[in-house]
Amino acid sequence: MADLAFEQNPSAFSKEKFMGTWHVAHSTLAMWRKDKFRPRIVYGALPDGRWTDEVLYEVASGKGVTEKNITGIDSSLEKATRFRWRGNGLLWLVKCDCEVLAWDPEWQWCVVEFGKTPFTDSGIDVYSRIEGPLPQEKLDAILAVVLKEPRIADMVKAVGGVHTTLRRPDTVTQTGCM
Repeated sequence: MADLAFEQNPSAFSKEKFMGTWHVAHSTLAMWRKDKFRPRIVYGALPDGRWTDEVLYEVASGKGVTEKNITGIDSSLEKATRFRWRGNGLLWLVKCDCEVLAWDPEWQWCVVEFGKTPFTDSGIDVYSRIEGPLPQEKLDAILAVVLKEPRIADMVKAVGGVHTTLRRPDTVTQTGCM
């Protein structure tokens, strides 16, 4: 693969281009390897500078497929690429600090680190504007960029690698990374 074009400079980060729908193509988060599938995140700008954050996913049961969601509000932190998620409703006490670690200059993919919450471990998600896993060669190149940071590499190694998220209740794969 030709050199991967990516950006990591906080001064080049565009919150406006980050808004919209992202499909979680690959993740360290265990919940995307169990009974939840087709995870996606929709970010929407608010007039006060914060933005909405809605995680959508599907759950299969004997009664069929049900769409679920988790909603929150994001606020920018000290660095342009960092933000804090705070849950809505019953989750209003839960907060999670996140950071966009790297992104495609055309905003077709990005990597987001999320902190530990009472319900999830810390980890990373690889987002894509298109549903489905990224080609393995591209994923390997993206992970090579973000895993240069020892803290991220250690975290990914501790959870057993970055996995492809579920598309249907009966499919999941693990990448060869870490």
